[in-house]
Amino acid sequence: MKRILFFILLLYNSTTIIAQETIDRVKHRFIYEAIYKNTVEGGKKKDIHNLDIGEHCSYFYSANRRREKEIIDSINHTGSVSIDLLRRATKDISGGRDLHIYKEVPKEGMLTFIGGRYELYTYEEPKAELIWQMEMRDTTILGYKCQAATAELRGRTWHVWYAEDIPISDGPWKLWGLPGLIMKAEESEGIYSFSCIGIENGNEEPISINKKNVIKSTPKEIQKLDIKYYRESIHGLGEEIAAQFIREYGGDGYETPILIEDYEKK
Repeated sequence: MKRILFFILLLYNSTTIIAQETIDRVKHRFIYEAIYKNTVEGGKKKDIHNLDIGEHCSYFYSANRRREKEIIDSINHTGSVSIDLLRRATKDISGGRDLHIYKEVPKEGMLTFIGGRYELYTYEEPKAELIWQMEMRDTTILGYKCQAATAELRGRTWHVWYAEDIPISDGPWKLWGLPGLIMKAEESEGIYSFSCIGIENGNEEPISINKKNVIKSTPKEIQKLDIKYYRESIHGLGEEIAAQFIREYGGDGYETPILIEDYEKK
């Protein structure tokens, strides 16, 4: 039932083609495996995220979600859509998070976030001022020697490995500020992690941003919406569906969200 509900919502989210504006071209692409939990009650999830590095900005997003949307848009255009068809077409890539993080956008030192559940919201903020503590530990990732460092970001402690031989001061999520690319990042509770599993040339693919079909918001407001989504998502689909869900999976239909960052904290 969870997957049926997911595809119903996914179909709802994917019926409109989103206008994109090209803002840069991809020079390098770093591919990360993301492991995370959305709620206390839920299990761990996996996703593939890309960090695209351009000449002027970087773009971090779910590669699975992008591919999923491309497939669903293609199916929608055929005029013959069914839940079963969507399930079969996206079974190996479903579940990606609809989040987009642009660093150095709209200008140097700034970050633009786009994400949401039923609708896409956006905000701009200064890049986080991370105070990195260097550690006397090293490892090797994809053939690159990496050094360890630790920093705090809005309530979470991040342990990372960065490669000075890749002189790009960037990384997954909102992490940045080291003298080399962050190849692996894990927060101290083990709830969120990003591990670089591949490197590709960008081949000058466009880095695009959706500026028209989004709702301007703030980090705190989007955080409130995220909390509400997980606490009320099942009941929001109607009490009959909620009751069936509770009969099948137990609990009360409400979930406790786990935030990757808490804007009530520094």
